[in-house]
Parts: sequence; C-alpha cells; structure tokens
Amino acid sequence: MARHVNGSGRKPPYTRMVFAIATVLTLLGVYGMFLYQGRSLLKELRERVTVVVELRPSILENDRIAFKAWLSDQAFAKTNSITFVDKETGAQKLRETYGEDFMDFNLENPLYELYTFNVTEAYATSQKLDKVKSLVDAREESLGTYVEKDLVNSLSQRVSVIAWIGIVLGVLLVLGVVFLIVNTTRLALLSKAQLIKNMELVGASWGFISRPFLVTGAKMGALSGVIASGLSMLVSGGLSSWIPFIWQPLSTTHFIILATILIVLGLLLNFASTYYVVRKTLNLRVDDLAALR
Repeated sequence: MARHVNGSGRKPPYTRMVFAIATVLTLLGVYGMFLYQGRSLLKELRERVTVVVELRPSILENDRIAFKAWLSDQAFAKTNSITFVDKETGAQKLRETYGEDFMDFNLENPLYELYTFNVTEAYATSQKLDKVKSLVDAREESLGTYVEKDLVNSLSQRVSVIAWIGIVLGVLLVLGVVFLIVNTTRLALLSKAQLIKNMELVGASWGFISRPFLVTGAKMGALSGVIASGLSMLVSGGLSSWIPFIWQPLSTTHFIILATILIVLGLLLNFASTYYVVRKTLNLRVDDLAALR
C-alpha cells in the first residue's frame, strides 16, 4: 500500500510547538505564583495591625486573666499574638525609645497595664476594626482601645490600586497567551492544510478528519503544561533563593494545584486552537490553499 505524503512533504513542527506553548504557559504560571506570593504578603501585612487595650487601674489579677481568655476566644484576635505589658515593662520600652527616663524625676509611673494583640486578616479593615473597638470597650476590664486605622486605610488604598493593575495585566497576559497558542498551532498545522482539504474533498466526515488532530493537539497541550510546571518550579526555587524574605517556596500542595491548572489549561487551549485551525482550513477554498504553501 502506498504511503500517503502531504502536499508540502513536511511534518508538523510539534517539538517547536510544544516548547512554544510551554513558554507562554510558564509565563502564566509565574504570574499565578506572583499573585499567590502577593496574597501571602498582604495577609502578613494585614495581620501586623496592632490593637492596644489599656486596662483599668483597679483590675484584679483574676479579672485580667479572664479578660485575656476572652480575647483568646475571639475571632478577631490572631492566635498567640496577645501580649500583656505591665507598667514597668512599658516604662522600659519608653526609655529605650526616647532615651530618657521620666522616673528620674521621682514621678509616679503614669502608665497603664495593657494588652496588645494583632487582628486576623478578616478584621483588618476600617469597619471591622470599629466593631472590634466597640466589643473590647464594652468590657469592664477595658479603659480604652486604640487601633492603627491610619495604617489600615493606607494599606487598603494601595491594595486597591495594585489589584486593578494585577487584573489588567492578567487580562492582557491571557489574551496574549491565547493569541500565541492559536498562532503556534496554525503554523504547526500549516503543512497539513492540503491533506485536510483533500480528505474533505473525497468525502471524509468532519469527525474523521479532525479526530487525530484534536487528540494530538490535546496531548501536545498537556505535555506543554507538564514542561511549564517544571519551568515554573525552577523559577520559584530561584526566586526563593534570591529574595527569601519576600518569596516563599511553594508547598507540595500548591505546586500540585499549579501543575494541574497548567496541564489542564494547556490541554484545553491547544485543543480549542486545533479545533479552530482545522475548522478554518476546511472552510478555505481549494484555490486559497496555494497561498498557504
């Protein structure tokens, strides 16, 4: 039986296609990791917001301990962040900060005993902090509650700007990735255009013509996702070594999630691109194929 040779005599450059798609998927993977790292950094910054609670001078030791237990049970207090500061410790911190000791003037220590704690991320907003202040102030043990609302408002404004920039960049990146994958697939299947048209002319159905191309496209897309996952992991490892104070290594769970997304995305995008290219080729006239050679 004679072996069929396509019109151009060339094989589709699947190797170049795989690595081209893997490259653009790697960009998506790195972008996703930047979003994750930014989210983690934002969470850490929000949970650094400190609440200071001054205690009444007449508070008893048992009441103070009970108040701490109450704070520990509240959803707004970050676990293990509650710290008790007595009057002597407060005076020592002032001495270290300002370099002077007001106790040298034989004055009575005017400071109050207090608790400090960090809020959880969910409560690091101006409105939620107002609720926290109201709840704490309602306690008999509390003389006054002070929160860093200026820091929270400033952080919220910057986060809003950065979020919009991230959304715009993400949309542009996705559009660029889709365009590059479609164009790469079109170039890879260019050598098969005459074969696809010939199969249609001899009466082959759409399913018979497209099935092998779609299956190959899906496999190539999945393989590109696997390669992109490995490249993304290398980039993450390099960044964690270069800037460890900002970039945290991905956990095994997060890497599996990222790899799964890239593989599925590569499969679906290349499958859809192959479908589009094959369908477009079938809609061409015979005379138009000469321009593709």
